[in-house]
Amino acid sequence: IENNYTLNYKEYRLIRIIPTNNFKIEKLEDLVEINYGSRITKKNDSVSENSEIKYPVYGGGGISFYTNKYNREDELIISRFAVTKKNVRLVKDKFWLNDGGLSLKLKSKKVTRNYLNYILLGFQEIIYEIASGSIQAGLNLRLFKNLEIPIPKLTKDMVLWEEKIFSEKDNKQFDKHIKDLKNNAIKEITYY
Repeated sequence: IENNYTLNYKEYRLIRIIPTNNFKIEKLEDLVEINYGSRITKKNDSVSENSEIKYPVYGGGGISFYTNKYNREDELIISRFAVTKKNVRLVKDKFWLNDGGLSLKLKSKKVTRNYLNYILLGFQEIIYEIASGSIQAGLNLRLFKNLEIPIPKLTKDMVLWEEKIFSEKDNKQFDKHIKDLKNNAIKEITYY
């Protein structure tokens, strides 16, 4: 017997976004392709912090160790395992993403990568809420893929604004922009 209800209370706690004239709604899975990190180990792949060539290794949290290879650059990453309240990070420069995390590749031109990053940074609490497990929470990928993303009308001003922010050379200014965007990314969206 097939039904359209669930006993998983987390599915009912997800924020539903009411579309307006300025926004429409898309499911995350319709906008992106999920790319999982690749497993490396500290024992076999780490290098000293004093090494000339070193890249940070991220998984489900912050930097775990350093290695001499990288598989990502300037990307938003999301924890898959051991999910905490700080589960979404924008990592600048080259780094290695271990199998405890994932990144997203746009497959739609309905949004820009930067806009989606802002929204997901603002959705950290929601992403934390959809994780399951009592000792080490894991990201519920089905619920994650079904997150509702508000899509604004893409304007020339929006594109120019993004180009300005991501061309900043000063890290403090870049970090301030990211913090402001994280705090204001979903300000205009109406929820019920």
